[in-house]
Amino acid sequence: MECGVSLVEEVEDTFEDDDGFDLGDRVLCPDGTCTGIIVDGRCSECGRTPDEVKKQEEQQEEQQEDQQEEEQQEEKQEEKEPDKE
Repeated sequence: MECGVSLVEEVEDTFEDDDGFDLGDRVLCPDGTCTGIIVDGRCSECGRTPDEVKKQEEQQEEQQEDQQEEEQQEEKQEEKEPDKE
């Protein structure tokens, strides 16, 4: 082998799709932070169902909305009451 010679190697197609698994048919976990796929109704990584993920996301959104409302109420209250220093 000489310096600068291309290392091109012919590779045989060793992957045969015998099991019928189609990557295009995968259903990804709806949790944006999870890398799993849905298999038999559950995520292969986090173990949750899509419905469980959806419910958790809804709860988190409600909590964020409640927290924002509380912060807005506190700000309004502070505007009404002058600093007592």
